[in-house]
Amino acid sequence: MHTVQVLTVSPLLPQRMLDDLLTRTEETLIAHGAQRIWVDTDQPSLAVVAEFAAAAWAWPAAALT
Repeated sequence: MHTVQVLTVSPLLPQRMLDDLLTRTEETLIAHGAQRIWVDTDQPSLAVVAEFAAAAWAWPAAALT
């Protein structure tokens, strides 16, 4: 499994916008193979973290440059 911090969001956004943003982020991550998704609140901002299986993480090296 590969754990990645995917997105950092301000908790000061209006509640509805924050809900929509996090819901759509979750849907997108699931569609791309995320096995587990959570929000890390140990920092001043909200960090969306996802865990991917190794197969979902096999990107071509050229895409990382």
